[in-house]
Amino acid sequence: MTITISHARSGTVWGILGDPVGHYDRSSSIMSFDNGTRLFTIQPLAPATEFTIFGRGQRKIVINEALTVTCGTDVGLHYVYFNCETGQLAESTSWPGFDCPLCSFYYWDGAKSLGLADERHGAVMPWVVHAYLHQTIGTRYQGGGDLVQLATGGGGANGDAQISITDVELWDEDIQYLVVRSAAPSAPFEQELGFSTTTPGQIPVFYRTGADGHWTADDATTFPMRPFDGQTPGPGNTARPGYNLDTAGTWSVADPGQNKFIAMFIYGTNNQEQPIIAIMGQRFDNNRRQAEDNNTVEALNLGDFPFVETKVMYRLIIKVNDGYANDINGYIYSVQDLRSISNLPAGQYNPTSHNALGDRGVFPTHPSTSIQHEVDATPATGELGQLIWDTSAVAGSELKVWDGTGWKIVTYTP
Repeated sequence: MTITISHARSGTVWGILGDPVGHYDRSSSIMSFDNGTRLFTIQPLAPATEFTIFGRGQRKIVINEALTVTCGTDVGLHYVYFNCETGQLAESTSWPGFDCPLCSFYYWDGAKSLGLADERHGAVMPWVVHAYLHQTIGTRYQGGGDLVQLATGGGGANGDAQISITDVELWDEDIQYLVVRSAAPSAPFEQELGFSTTTPGQIPVFYRTGADGHWTADDATTFPMRPFDGQTPGPGNTARPGYNLDTAGTWSVADPGQNKFIAMFIYGTNNQEQPIIAIMGQRFDNNRRQAEDNNTVEALNLGDFPFVETKVMYRLIIKVNDGYANDINGYIYSVQDLRSISNLPAGQYNPTSHNALGDRGVFPTHPSTSIQHEVDATPATGELGQLIWDTSAVAGSELKVWDGTGWKIVTYTP
């Protein structure tokens, strides 16, 4: 192996400023991680025979063979980067700094890596600009990523709880990630995203667990959800989908109960192994309206989330019942498209959905002519489903609703 280190810019203005920093050509190298040995590898990607990185304006490092580093077992985020003095790989649970040539982040859950985040930023971008973009703007959505429900029934078929997603383009500062569908993924950023209404996507579910609330994930299945703890994830189980419960700092996947509503959030990430993931919602609700009001992105407690570069794409509201005929005992009740939402610091976002807006109950925001109401349940007896009245409603107020068989007038009684 040959590592060539040049000090040509030492003492110049470049060395003083600390630029350039990063990879000369990201496409000339490829990364991998072995869960069994915890060995991280970066090497030239054919037809390239070498790749070049720059470090702190004083080092040009040319590498023509594979470099490896054995990673640690501390639970949480780990950073892999180049040591500018030696040209060798280094790994640490401490942040090495934006002025250091990065390779990857990964999250060790105690048994396995949850994915390999691609952080091979280019040498053209100044490190201080990288820091600014990373901490204020984050990952951006460019295009694609259309979600299709395989079926829209009420839990009678597996397709009622399955989705497919078209190819998607994301940007992490100067890196463009092209996430493409493959039935047999073998290259970075390939994933079985499904196809139209015929093939379900395989999307791993991420959730917090244990007394420390660290993250873990199950192997991807054809459902973007998983049963509560003690049940087998995936097709053929007999338990309802669960939600991520925080009990005084101890996290679990809990049973929401019969006929409850939970949420799953679909995210795009810079995880080169499975870039599209699902994050489990952290509450259950008694009806659709409450679920859509309460399950917001900013309400998620993400802690030490495994991926720094993320873009929320969709929110799924799921109704659960262990009497449904499909394999997951739930179905997708509604989908909220969040692709156009701009990331903001601290995980917040700008709402565009009506149900995510504030002051919706302030008079006279909603005159009677603007109100539409959907019954939240389909009773077997033909009676009206659950109706939710605002606390300011006047006794005797009337509401016209459709119960599945005809229009009926409901009168409010306090």
